[in-house]
Amino acid sequence: KDAIRRLEQLRYAWRGGSFELNLLRRLATLYLEENDYRGAFKVLRKAVNAFEGHPQHPQVKAMLQDAFIE
Repeated sequence: KDAIRRLEQLRYAWRGGSFELNLLRRLATLYLEENDYRGAFKVLRKAVNAFEGHPQHPQVKAMLQDAFIE
């Protein structure tokens, strides 16, 4: 939970690029580990919408779909 809190703070301090996308992916993973699906979906939707066209976009979209199925 402490890691989630710290990454959430960093999320708003750093915008754009691969760093933000990787941060969002890590944050979503932590939310899923805590069974906070709402938090994970919120972060993953942001990543999918904000990074369309990024090379990692398909992986993030798959992560969102897998989390929803689970």
